[in-house]
Amino acid sequence: MVKTSQADRATHRPYLDDLAELYDRFIRVMDLPDNPGRIWLMGALPGGGRALDLGCGNGRTCRMIADRYQEVLGVDVSSRVLDIAQAKDNPPNVRYECRDVMDLSPERDGTFDTVLTTNSAFSMGPADVVLPQFRRLVAPGGRLVVLDMTRPDKDSSAPTNEAERPQSFQPFEIAHSIYQISGDTEIVIDALRYMLHPRWKEMSEENTPLTLSEFRREYRKFFPNVQITENVIPNLSGAVWQADPE
Repeated sequence: MVKTSQADRATHRPYLDDLAELYDRFIRVMDLPDNPGRIWLMGALPGGGRALDLGCGNGRTCRMIADRYQEVLGVDVSSRVLDIAQAKDNPPNVRYECRDVMDLSPERDGTFDTVLTTNSAFSMGPADVVLPQFRRLVAPGGRLVVLDMTRPDKDSSAPTNEAERPQSFQPFEIAHSIYQISGDTEIVIDALRYMLHPRWKEMSEENTPLTLSEFRREYRKFFPNVQITENVIPNLSGAVWQADPE
C-alpha cells in the first residue's frame, strides 16, 4: 500500500461534515441533463462489474451509474454527507463506506472495472501520492475517470503579484458558470452559500487545485496515454485512462 506522511494525509479531512446540507443542495446542478459535466462523465463510463466512486459525497454519481454496473461502492471521509447519501433512494447494488482513499487497497477491497471521482481529487492530497493510489485500484483492462477542479495557468501579461496568486477560490466566477448552465437563480444562491462558507474557503486554500498545465503533467506522468479534456466546464477538467489487460 502507498505510504504517506502525516502531513500528506492531513489535507484529506472531512470538510463536508460542516457543509453536507449546503453541498447536497449545491451539487444538484450536476444532475441537470444538459450539464456538460454530466454529459462528459456519462460518456466516459462504459459500465461493467464493479465501480468505485472516490469522494462520493451525497451519492449522486453512484445512483446515476447504478444501472451500468453490477456493484457500486461510494467512499467518502465525511460521515455526515454519507448519512445524507444513505437516506436517498439508493438502488440495491449501491453501498457506501466512510473511509479515506489511502485506506483502500486491492488486497482488502479488490480492484474495480471503473474507478471514478468528481470534484474531489484535489482535496485528497498531493497528486504524486493520490494518483498512484487511484491506479492501484483499477483492475486490468479497467478504466479511471476523473473530473476535477483545475485552475487557469498563470497569465504572463498580468502583474507578478496577480500571476502568482492561487486562483482556487473563485466563487462568483463558478456561480456565473452555474447560472449559464442552469438558468436557475436558486441553484446559484445555494452555490454561493456553499462556496462562501468558511469551511469551503479553508478547504480550497489548503488544497489548491492543479493548474491546467499541472493537471496535464501529473496525469500523463502516472497514466500513459491518458485522455485529457480541459475545461469540460469552467474550472473542471477531465481525465480518462484505460488500463492494459493482463
